[in-house]
Amino acid sequence: MKQFKIFSVLAFIGVTLVSCNSSENDPYKPEPSKGDYVKVESMEVILDLEKEHLVKKLYSISYNSILKPKVIKEYSDIDITAIPSIAPLSYEFSYLKEEELNSIVIKKDGELELDKLIANYQGGKLTTLEGKDASKNIKYEFLNANTIKATQLGKTYTYEYNNRGNLSSVSDESGKLFAYEYGVGYNPFVHSEYNLLFDYVPGGDLVRFVLSSKNEVKSAVNEKTGEVFKFTYKLDEFGYPIRMEVEGKSSKVLVKFTNAIMRRPS
Repeated sequence: MKQFKIFSVLAFIGVTLVSCNSSENDPYKPEPSKGDYVKVESMEVILDLEKEHLVKKLYSISYNSILKPKVIKEYSDIDITAIPSIAPLSYEFSYLKEEELNSIVIKKDGELELDKLIANYQGGKLTTLEGKDASKNIKYEFLNANTIKATQLGKTYTYEYNNRGNLSSVSDESGKLFAYEYGVGYNPFVHSEYNLLFDYVPGGDLVRFVLSSKNEVKSAVNEKTGEVFKFTYKLDEFGYPIRMEVEGKSSKVLVKFTNAIMRRPS
């Protein structure tokens, strides 16, 4: 599923942007209960913190009128000051009337269709994601409210969520791979079932659009090596992450987010 990775800075079609202007006595704050959502419109992954303009991965997301991902564009190894006019990879989403995922079309250079993934359901639960190459199809099992299994190419990952809706661990046939601890702040993708950060979780590319996490990760432990990764954040005026640094024993990664406030039509 490596081909199925995704990110950019696009105009929103059919989405109302909400003004953030407000008086000092009555500051504006987006309220999901009233239909206002803070959504990630671009995400940058940077490996050299001394050269933030050199981006390992750039993802840009546009949304449809019901605030579901419409197109995600992915760029690799670029200078952020000179983004190519055409993304090497793009992912186009369609949905069923019930707003469930219907299909994902993967394109090269904006035109050549590489694959079309079709979602299948049983009892309202996603069971398979099927493409042109049957050997790469993904099978899903919802064992209970907090446990999901995903199998592809004979490899099975188990994702455990806690009662607060956060991914707490990932395991495979060999046992637990990673465990995660959370704070009480926002996950960047809290208002989206599609979590691009899961691209950096073992097997996370299989479940990134199935279920996200609610809060921000504070630490992650590699259960095989014992290495601990610490997460620090810079937040926007509404408390949503715009900058996340992940530091391990001998590595540091910077992830930057561009957010937009959007209103779902009532």
